[in-house]
Amino acid sequence: WDYQFGFFYFGEDLTIENLSYNTLADGAQNGLSVQEMHSTAWAIYGSTDYEYSDRLTITAGLRYSDDEREWDGTLVQSPFGAPSFTAESEVDDSQISWDLSASYKYTDDTNIYGRLARGYRSPSIQGRNLLFSGAPTTADSETMVSAETGFKSKLWGNTARWNASVFYYQV
Repeated sequence: WDYQFGFFYFGEDLTIENLSYNTLADGAQNGLSVQEMHSTAWAIYGSTDYEYSDRLTITAGLRYSDDEREWDGTLVQSPFGAPSFTAESEVDDSQISWDLSASYKYTDDTNIYGRLARGYRSPSIQGRNLLFSGAPTTADSETMVSAETGFKSKLWGNTARWNASVFYYQV
């Protein structure tokens, strides 16, 4: 048995100032928006490999992820004369990701493998249209289930490789 366990933490505070310039008026600044984003993410995970025989290894992994984002934006000056305003948005989600794979050493130079997995992309907030009097947009979390199988081989005393795989993704 081989295994690993761990904990992940990410925290970020980000400030973005967007400026607009009027190219028809000698590049005079004509717009300003300010965005603040606070993001936190943490996860706990584990993975294990079990050497079933000299040729077959089974791997399994599991991860719990928790993500939160808070966004505040202020349109200070609009390039089109729109009134100033403030907007807020927040997104959060938690998901479980996993993988299960097998690797079989067919010969000393050829390995056959297969893998099933579920992945996760956290939700997001985009405030890029704030300068043009638009509200922020959000994107929900995305999950993906994938399946892959294939082989990897070394040829001619490890001077060449021949690999092939077939995979399927469902997002």
